[in-house]
Amino acid sequence: MLGVKEEYPRYLSSKIRVTNALVLSIVFFIVIPYIGITYIFFRPLTFLPIVCSILGLLTLVLNRFYLTNLSRFIFGLLPLSLPLIYFAYLTPPGSPKLLEMYVISIAFSIIPFLLFDIRERLYVVINAIIIVMFFVFGLDSLNSSLVMDIDASVVTDGFLGTVNIFMGIALIIVGVLILSYQNYKSEVKTADILEKMDKQTEEVRKSENELKEKIGEIENTREQENKRSWASQGLAEISTILRAEQDTQALYDSLISYLATYLGANQCALFLVQDDEDNPHLLMQATYAYSRKKFLDKVIQPGQGIVGQAYLEKETVYLKDVPDGYLSITSGMGESTPSEILVVPLIVNEEVAGVLEMASFSVFEDHQRAFLEQMGETVASFVNINRINQKTKFFLEEAQQQTEEMRAQEEEMRQNMEELSAIQEEMARKEQEYLSQIEDLKAALGQTEEVS
Repeated sequence: MLGVKEEYPRYLSSKIRVTNALVLSIVFFIVIPYIGITYIFFRPLTFLPIVCSILGLLTLVLNRFYLTNLSRFIFGLLPLSLPLIYFAYLTPPGSPKLLEMYVISIAFSIIPFLLFDIRERLYVVINAIIIVMFFVFGLDSLNSSLVMDIDASVVTDGFLGTVNIFMGIALIIVGVLILSYQNYKSEVKTADILEKMDKQTEEVRKSENELKEKIGEIENTREQENKRSWASQGLAEISTILRAEQDTQALYDSLISYLATYLGANQCALFLVQDDEDNPHLLMQATYAYSRKKFLDKVIQPGQGIVGQAYLEKETVYLKDVPDGYLSITSGMGESTPSEILVVPLIVNEEVAGVLEMASFSVFEDHQRAFLEQMGETVASFVNINRINQKTKFFLEEAQQQTEEMRAQEEEMRQNMEELSAIQEEMARKEQEYLSQIEDLKAALGQTEEVS
């Protein structure tokens, strides 16, 4: 299609097509027939429809070179200006204007509205101003200046005037129908656009919801990963503390201090199970933020308070909103009254090695409780291994002591044996001496008897 580019917006392409269709329709169905009518009845004016047809075809040439705004602007003025000049020749100066002139003028004044979209209202306004000025100021000047000796009775009194009127009315009806059809198409397109926009809005809303869900999942995953990283970091630090070369009591103090700081607890205590077959109990091994020294040797029996109950049931106990005075009676944490108490048994291989008790004025989160339970297994393993090592060390020291004692006894027995051997040798020597003396005595006695 002449003048249409792919990059043009849809409304502009549509208006260019309408322009081409109107040019061809007016030239072939109105102007060319009027060339014949004018040649028959008003031969001197034949040049006017010819000029109109040439200018109409010129608009197609302008469209061919994509001068679409110029071509439509020219064609908006052409169908009205040339007929006015045409009727100015036919109307003598001072005579009333022909009715068909007004009808055709109204019909052709609709054309600019067909050629330009509402988004191109500037061209329509300029066209309208030029047409109004032409009507108001130029029509009388044309009528007085364009004088030609022509018999216009065929127009004023004959059938040609009626034809012009009916043709003008037909053009008005066609123009109104075209405008209505364009408005209908615009409304349909607008409705389609709105429907598409609604669908796109809905899709965008769905995409937004999906994006929010994905962001939520990512944030949840990130939060879970942060919690896992937090727990892993804590376990690694605890393992480092447990591997540190220091005495057991200092190690437990460091462990409790780190846990209280890492979890933001206000108080913390570590109770370890004592191997007493006659009276198994829990002994407070280390504390954090305790101001009274007497709690350092506190003993809790199985089933006594929260700590003793957690030891028996092998389950974590979490208390919220602890009443005043409840802590000192049941928890073994002293006289403070925190709002949150968490008691975690240290379990490994279904055996409780101790109990960790923490108090805080803030909430213990789920991942913190899970971390403490996981940490409890590590600490319980260390406690059991440490206890086994202590027992092994004790047995080794006892065996070494017994070995030393046996060596001392063996040395003493060896010395005794040497002394006994020396005594035996002395006794044997003395026995020989005694025997020699006896023999000497016997010999002396025999000599005496002989002498006697």
